Amino acid sequence: MSKKKIRNANKVFNFSENYADILDLFSQDDITDEDIAQYVNADLDTVRSIKHTWINEESFNTLKNPGS
Repeated sequence: MSKKKIRNANKVFNFSENYADILDLFSQDDITDEDIAQYVNADLDTVRSIKHTWINEESFNTLKNPGS
């Protein structure tokens, strides 16, 4: 099975609203990746990949624009 690159989390999560709810779930320590996967009806590897990507982008943007 080949891996497809995820370009749009909305398509993966069938989520037509903004990302605020999902990002909020990622930021909560008491919610596991497994819980998020079940909530958004996605597989665990997809959730972890998106979470990892968003964390890296957030860290990069913070370094790029300090104080924002």
